[in-house]
Amino acid sequence: MNATAMRSKRAIIGALLCKLEKSRFEEITISELAAMAGVSRKTFYRNFHGKQDVVDEYVSELVDQYLAQAKQLEPTDFNDVLIHYFSFWNTVVHTLKILQRNNLLGSVLDVQTERLIELLPSQPHPWHDSALGDEQTIDLLIIGGLWNILRFHLHHDDRLSPEALSAEIITSLSTRTAVLLPAQ
Repeated sequence: MNATAMRSKRAIIGALLCKLEKSRFEEITISELAAMAGVSRKTFYRNFHGKQDVVDEYVSELVDQYLAQAKQLEPTDFNDVLIHYFSFWNTVVHTLKILQRNNLLGSVLDVQTERLIELLPSQPHPWHDSALGDEQTIDLLIIGGLWNILRFHLHHDDRLSPEALSAEIITSLSTRTAVLLPAQ
């Protein structure tokens, strides 16, 4: 993609995020977005099929940022993974609240799940051992569970720190595993 097209895309995404601060997603028109971004409707449609495509592109960029940071971090244990996950999403909590207010937060989970399900089995973490059987079910449980915890904490201004949240999750998992699993 050339630099002009990339600038146009960035401007359109920025315009949508700005408009979502004060307007409902359903009320925003393509003409308004194009005008605010300084592009024509034709340029808008050259880059996106509609407003939901703009949201999906932005969400894809967020997930890509998260994955790039996770790759650099090289977590050594589940605690590192949890802390990084919640730390990353805390950096964009304002935007997540805007998406949530407009019923667009599901896009984040959809993109995140799609990307992580492809990526996780190839990660060198101890819990990704093919000898333990199919990983997809546990990966989906972890992805969905972490996402629900994050969503729950979006509603609270007194959110726990990523470190405290991680410790709470690990403690809850370790103390309840025996109760949740059938006796052998």
